[in-house]
Amino acid sequence: MGKNRKTYKEAIDNNINMNPGNPKGLPDESLFQNTIVFIDEAFLSKLSKFLGEGKYIKFDRSVFARNIAKKQKLNCEHIFLYIAPPFQDSIPSNEQFTKIKKIILISSDSDFVPVIKNLEDNEVKTILYTYYERGRSAEFSTSNELIKSVNKYILLDKEDLTSANILKENISK
Repeated sequence: MGKNRKTYKEAIDNNINMNPGNPKGLPDESLFQNTIVFIDEAFLSKLSKFLGEGKYIKFDRSVFARNIAKKQKLNCEHIFLYIAPPFQDSIPSNEQFTKIKKIILISSDSDFVPVIKNLEDNEVKTILYTYYERGRSAEFSTSNELIKSVNKYILLDKEDLTSANILKENISK
């Protein structure tokens, strides 16, 4: 399933005169290799049970996040796992985004749309990993507003979870 996965909404730049750099005159984004991964734990837990056919797939969230980042050729610098209510800490400053030019979001609802728009204003691109099914009776859906707000999105599959096995030494602790 994972090898034939489709990536959606990937930017295509046919302007060969813009290399290196981009239309806004910023340096080539390949210089920025670090990312932050945000995981909506409620969504990921529900997806784990669904893809595990009624049983939760046991996997290491840290390995999972790093694997997802690696697929995008990014280095996972930080991982934030959240469950409602929303994270309530100081508002991140623009200085925190100077070395991060792409983030990865694992979610399915529109809670992050205002944040994504703010990140975009600060030249930070968002890659969404999500899961949805078509049809009115589908168990999983993804907000159209969320999909429209990100730079690209990729559908998660069972292999993404099972490839992040929990190490045996972590189970015995």
